[in-house]
Amino acid sequence: ANMIMLRGFARLPELPSYAELYGLRAAEVAINGMYKGVARLAGMEVLDVHGDGIAAELETVARCWNDFDFFYIHVKKTDTCGENGDFMGKVRAIEEVDALLPDLLRLQPDVLIIAGDHSSPAVLKAHSWHPVPVMISAAHERPDGSPEFGEHACAHGSLAVMPAKHLIRIALANAGRLAKYGA
Repeated sequence: ANMIMLRGFARLPELPSYAELYGLRAAEVAINGMYKGVARLAGMEVLDVHGDGIAAELETVARCWNDFDFFYIHVKKTDTCGENGDFMGKVRAIEEVDALLPDLLRLQPDVLIIAGDHSSPAVLKAHSWHPVPVMISAAHERPDGSPEFGEHACAHGSLAVMPAKHLIRIALANAGRLAKYGA
């Protein structure tokens, strides 16, 4: 047999929504369809992006800024370039995000997190097991003196290497949305 068709599995799992878990009205902004599906499962509203690319995604965020408490923005270009072994393309994608950051910062987010969903080094042309750099910018986040944002600098920064599941609590704490942290 070349395939098996199973019946009865075509229903959504019962998962608590993002709003139920974190008290946030969350939105997803992405070009790629898979991320839209995952965001819907998490209870995020999937926003239409008018155009293609990082600038169009950030324009969507700006347009909907006052309607949501949380935005998940997925930039696919860095991953695609990594999987294609295109190191310079990945550099250009990161530089494009860097150039657009002032537009995002003008919206005055309480917390800004920049991270990857996984590593995809161009030299391997694949997803890898390497830690993902994470940066948090918030009024109450203590600067750690890291001079740059990258794998090596972030591994030695104040967040070090940690399970990603802890990131949302750190973000909520920085946004003043937790009554008490760590108890």
